[in-house]
Amino acid sequence: MSQSYSIKEPVRGSIVTAGQAALSSLAGMTAIWLNRRQGRRDLSALDDRLLADVGISREDAVREAGKPFWRTEKAIRKADRPLRRA
Repeated sequence: MSQSYSIKEPVRGSIVTAGQAALSSLAGMTAIWLNRRQGRRDLSALDDRLLADVGISREDAVREAGKPFWRTEKAIRKADRPLRRA
């Protein structure tokens, strides 16, 4: 009686690949967050004349600069909407 064996890629390979994907995703998200944080700091440093040039009020600039780095405009809109009850 003969038995056949197949050699498959070890499970460790898929774990390493998943780990690399997770680290890559984390690095990308970190870059987005840092860029967002810097942009909000830059916005808060603009004077009223420069804000007027780009069409942003001081109130809008302060509101944007006060957001946490992980918060997007899309998330703010959702949070501002009242809850709808069925």
